[in-house]
Amino acid sequence: MKTEKLSTTIQQIFTEWKIPGLAVGSVDENGLTYKQTLGVQSIDEPAEVDENTIFCIASISKSFVALAIMQLVERGFLELDEYVVTYLPYFKLDDDRFRKITLRMLLGHMSGMPDIDEGEYSTLMENPETDDDALERFVRAMAKLQLRSEPGTKLYYSNLGYSILGDIIAKQTGMVFETYLKEFLLQPIGMKDSTFLLSDVPKNRLALPHLRTPVMKVNQNYPNHRGDSPASSLHSTLNDMLTFGEFLINRGTMHGKKIVSAASLDLLWTAVATRRPPPFYEKMGLGWMLGHFEGEKVVSHGGMGFGWTDFFMFFPELNKAAVMMSNDESYSRKQINHALASEITGHDYSAVDVSWTILLCDAYLQGGYDAVTKTAKELFVNPPAGISVDQDELINLVFNMVCARSHEEAVFFLKLYLSFYPNDTEAEDLLRRERMYLDHGEANQVVYGGEEC
Repeated sequence: MKTEKLSTTIQQIFTEWKIPGLAVGSVDENGLTYKQTLGVQSIDEPAEVDENTIFCIASISKSFVALAIMQLVERGFLELDEYVVTYLPYFKLDDDRFRKITLRMLLGHMSGMPDIDEGEYSTLMENPETDDDALERFVRAMAKLQLRSEPGTKLYYSNLGYSILGDIIAKQTGMVFETYLKEFLLQPIGMKDSTFLLSDVPKNRLALPHLRTPVMKVNQNYPNHRGDSPASSLHSTLNDMLTFGEFLINRGTMHGKKIVSAASLDLLWTAVATRRPPPFYEKMGLGWMLGHFEGEKVVSHGGMGFGWTDFFMFFPELNKAAVMMSNDESYSRKQINHALASEITGHDYSAVDVSWTILLCDAYLQGGYDAVTKTAKELFVNPPAGISVDQDELINLVFNMVCARSHEEAVFFLKLYLSFYPNDTEAEDLLRRERMYLDHGEANQVVYGGEEC
């Protein structure tokens, strides 16, 4: 890979998107091809990011859980088409169809399981449970939920499904989930600094998550609920994630030892449902997204939330992999991914776009709400070249504020969002919830999804 243009482009994205800290790299069958680290682990205590800085890689965790499940299938502990209740007799939902859910359905998000929304997720993470029994309790607490569809018929992305898979791993091996993943997957791969347990992470190497509120702040509620651990709690370094790329290039073998078979990887990378348009999200595999970039097959998974943004991509026909990890939550990932994938596939790419949300945050700092309103209207009607005006980017900025419990700012930006996108019923529900916080204070309990939190 050529690296001069890529390094310049990544630096430009880092600067223009105002990212606190960033780690990006790539490997091929001959080893390292590119590595770049920028910024700081925390704007409050600015230790520089390096190749050994530890980031939470959020939902990329699911790809590792899928590998662990396949490893246990190979070892005879599990069967993909067996029912969940066979392995977890206490698993139940408030819906008789739950007995039809299989492991394969959970892996491919085809179980019909619901998910938890932004407000529920924030509340969950503000009330951490860190003991070894937290995962089982979390799964048992799903008994009040109902399915969104008949199991096996529709794609509904669900973090909850991966908590169930994690609990199955624990019960079938007789080990704590995080311990099994570390001893039987992460360490054999060579990911020596990677862990699902926050307590294992050296605090002086940890990249803290940041939120735009719209002022950039460190997230004061570091997400750490072990009930959610299988879905989003893997912590890793740039070096370790590049080692993971080498593991995939070697088709599941490291240093002559088979960890997962090539046949299992092929199964994980087989489509079970159609998802989104290209490039990365065309189909859903088992724990992986399947797509194409410039005609080349790519398997990937991303992670975003609570102040992190991550992405891992692997091109199986080119034997090349790349990763990006940052300690902010933004759609800068889209720009970084395009540059990385273009370099990997040998295609040219132009200057990057900057989200209008960055300009809106700047306007807030310079002139408050009036300046935000004026800037937003101007950009929405006539965006200049190089500025991306995107609905998802604006609602994601709102989610930053919701996560930070910046309720006044969230209400303002939600009203602004709905002035441009008035048909978003989920945003309307979120606005009602945020107004409830402002009216009644955070001391009161709020009901999310029919459950008291």
